[in-house]
Amino acid sequence: MKAVLFFSTILFSFTCWGSFFPSTIDNKQQLKSTQKRNLVLDTPEFILDFERKMSPLVNAQGGILEIFVSSEQSMNAKATREQFDGKELWLIEIYQGLLASENLTEDEILLVLCHELGHHLAGPPTAQRGGWASCEGQADYWATANCFRQVVRSDVSVEKTSLNLTTHYSQLSFKSPPSLNRRSTTEVQRINYGYPAPQCRLDTLLAEHYGDKRPNCWFVE
Repeated sequence: MKAVLFFSTILFSFTCWGSFFPSTIDNKQQLKSTQKRNLVLDTPEFILDFERKMSPLVNAQGGILEIFVSSEQSMNAKATREQFDGKELWLIEIYQGLLASENLTEDEILLVLCHELGHHLAGPPTAQRGGWASCEGQADYWATANCFRQVVRSDVSVEKTSLNLTTHYSQLSFKSPPSLNRRSTTEVQRINYGYPAPQCRLDTLLAEHYGDKRPNCWFVE
């Protein structure tokens, strides 16, 4: 990791794509991903390894997984889809600011990538009716249940990684930090399609690890 990124960075939610952290970037001013790939930076080997391991899941659904690093300095990543040369590209764009942060480990970045892949693969509830992107809570739930253990060493702690990442999220969103020693007491009356509170996100990431269903701090049947 090359440069320090201070936690003064503030984040924003997605509409037709998903990201682990919200972002203040004005999306209307951004280049399309197909254009940005002309500005691609070198992709670290651990991310290429993630792409190799998870591509079969995407291929089985008719997509082609492509992960690339853009020069954006925000601490974020996002999932988008594009038609290119007759192919359905399921993209994950990683901002250089995320990789440059000394506050995140490779394991935590891999969990972010699992979350982004969850927007493509986790299914309903989706962020928009008829849309493809799974909502934030669903992407979190899928990330640890279906992805994280496949891309990290066997000795990596799911609890520690999830706690650290959601703690970063709480700092960036100016919300109370989560804890492994409690659970969210929130009970929603209808599905929260946006970003749940940090404790709720931690509970969701660890739901499968604890043998729990999707927490009712964001989800209802």
